[in-house]
Amino acid sequence: MQAYATEQAALRLDDQNNAIDTVLAGTPAEGMYTDDFMFYMGDMPAGPVQYGQRVDMCSWMMERADKKPSVLFPELITYQIRKRI
Repeated sequence: MQAYATEQAALRLDDQNNAIDTVLAGTPAEGMYTDDFMFYMGDMPAGPVQYGQRVDMCSWMMERADKKPSVLFPELITYQIRKRI
């Protein structure tokens, strides 16, 4: 997932169509800087582990383990945004 996010970040920094802009559109995170988004992606698994939701997060990920990154990426970001609102 990180490799896919990195590819999308490079596209975003080059002002090309990318999955980051698409998935953040209309959310509280819309307009987030690319470097902040990449820190968010790197830290995303830490929150559920630190705050007692590791099993839920792992179960959610395992149910989607066979999905392509291009499909899982927007689902994962949307899931995380909803969990924090």
